[in-house]
Parts: sequence; structure tokens; C-alpha cells
Amino acid sequence: MKLVVREIRDKRLISRQKEVDIALTVEARAQSILLNRPDKDEETLSLIEHLGDTTSLLYKIHNTDSEYRKSSILSFSLNSNNLKPELKEALAEAPLDTYVFGEDLGERIKTAKSIGKSVADLKAGSSKPKYAP
Repeated sequence: MKLVVREIRDKRLISRQKEVDIALTVEARAQSILLNRPDKDEETLSLIEHLGDTTSLLYKIHNTDSEYRKSSILSFSLNSNNLKPELKEALAEAPLDTYVFGEDLGERIKTAKSIGKSVADLKAGSSKPKYAP
């Protein structure tokens, strides 16, 4: 049941993010029209400034939703034991870009696994006596 609720919530966030993306596109078009005017009076400059403020706010909303989605996915994955703890840090630190966990997710996972294996090998090696008597 919890999984269904999480999936519904994530789909709603994705839908809202798509709507915010559309709003950002419209804002950019409006700014472009105003910026390309040959005669920019005070009213035009004021409109450009207000549109810029609106764009910043929409970007913050989109970014906050992405961060929430990311933390929600990580939290659920850890609580349901679907994610190895050594991968959590690599995924949590992944930058938001086109994808919630970044475009290079596969490479990040490979690197985290490699580091985890190296740490395990070092721990296993340190349990052996260094010098034979």
C-alpha cells in the first residue's frame, strides 16, 4: 500500500514539474520578446525584472520538487532494503540535472561499488597478521 501511495505522489510531482517546465518556457519566450524590443522603456525593463523574479521562483519550485523526489526515493529504498547503504552516499550526492540522480547514474553506481569492494578488501586484509612470528 505504501508503495502505491509513493508512486502516486511521485507521478503527481512529475506532472507538476512538467507544468513548471512549460511555465519556464513561456516565461523565457516573454522575456525574449521584451529583450528584443529596440526601445526598452521603464515599463519594459520593469516587466523583464518581474518575469526574471517569476522565473527564479519557478526554478526553485522545480528544484525543491526534484530534491523531495530524490530524498523520498532514497528513503523508501533504504527502509525497504532495496538499496545497499554504500550506494546511498553516491546517490544522495548526485547532482540534479536531466534526471533526479544525474545523467551519469550508471557510472556513479560502478564507482561506489568499486570503492565499497576496495574498502571490504582492505578490511579483510587488515584482519590477517602482518608479520609471522
